[in-house]
Amino acid sequence: DEMVNDLNAVSIKLVPVLMFNIYQHAQSVNPDMHTLITDPNSQSAQYTQNFVYEFVNRYKNNPVIYFWELTNEMNLQADINMVGFNNDPAYTNFTTAEMDAFNKYAAEFIRGLDRTHMISSGHSMPRSNAMHLINQPQWVNGGDWTLDTQQEYAQYLMDRHKYFDIVSIHGYN
Repeated sequence: DEMVNDLNAVSIKLVPVLMFNIYQHAQSVNPDMHTLITDPNSQSAQYTQNFVYEFVNRYKNNPVIYFWELTNEMNLQADINMVGFNNDPAYTNFTTAEMDAFNKYAAEFIRGLDRTHMISSGHSMPRSNAMHLINQPQWVNGGDWTLDTQQEYAQYLMDRHKYFDIVSIHGYN
């Protein structure tokens, strides 16, 4: 509240990332990432939903909010073998299709709370082989690391953002 008040005082807008570290939401109640994004009735999904519900309802009418951002670069974990990362059981594999279903559910949930503000995915620039990994994730025979064509790249961006108002691509050199 103090930060929001400070931002309002100097007329700076805020883009809150509702699930910045998506794994933290899974870790908070000890299940795994796959369960969080595929089972809306799981303890971790309910924990996440409650957090988003409280946060969005608390600030949706505050002029500081510019738009909502769902996650921070969740797309970079899809189709990549995350099992055993940091020896943390929360790190499990999920597919782009599972991520898309989660994004649809989350975006609809946020829109049910706030129809005024737009929603961004928070995705990073896609991997250079993202479309190929969809068809053969890293945990299947090492994955398909064939570079995507420009058309596949564009299709990936469109497909991953169909539930959002803003195409997000955090870019890096």
